[in-house]
Amino acid sequence: MTDCDHPICHENMNRRIDRRVKFDAFNDLKACVSKKVPKKILWIICWAVFVVIAIPLFITGINVWSQQEADFLRYAQKEDVVKIQVVIEHLSKNIEEMKQDIKEGQTKAQTDREEMLRLLRKR
Repeated sequence: MTDCDHPICHENMNRRIDRRVKFDAFNDLKACVSKKVPKKILWIICWAVFVVIAIPLFITGINVWSQQEADFLRYAQKEDVVKIQVVIEHLSKNIEEMKQDIKEGQTKAQTDREEMLRLLRKR
């Protein structure tokens, strides 16, 4: 129990241990609460909170984001925006061509490797 050998200390400690709440009491409390509040009502409350808080918060976030996107182009000149769009289109075409070249190179390398393996096996 304690390091103290005095009988009064042990008596006080035993009284405190006896006065503690047992785990059976907690289980009884949980059972009582589950009887009084059905889970269906709790789920309804959770969904109501989700609808009332989360959806408007999400919509507000989208509005803020779109406003920031609109502010990004507010002071840009139209000609500059058109030039940048043309450059982006050219870059995307170049990237697509590079992807195609890489695929062709990979297939050629694969066929060359297969040809070399075939020639090595004939020896």
